Amino acid sequence: MDLNKIRDLRRALRRRYANRTNFQKIFSQWDRSNKGEIDAADIKHMCGKMGLNVNDQEARLLLVSADQDCDEKLAMKEFIDLIFTTNEALNIDPARAT
Repeated sequence: MDLNKIRDLRRALRRRYANRTNFQKIFSQWDRSNKGEIDAADIKHMCGKMGLNVNDQEARLLLVSADQDCDEKLAMKEFIDLIFTTNEALNIDPARAT
């Protein structure tokens, strides 16, 4: 588990969306199934489209790093935290990261 890569990926996402303000549009782009939530597969897919090489475990770690209610999905607020938080502490429970 490479937490430095997860931090780097979060920084890359933050740079990508730094000047964007239409959070609903961003969220909708990531929510490929229009289900109102983002899962690890959505994260892997969108990171790939952005040229960020992310494997299944890294996508899951990105999800877990922002999944505040531990439901394995990101709601809008959690997604915004994933993209825009400047807090470098990931607070990842190793048991949830596998």
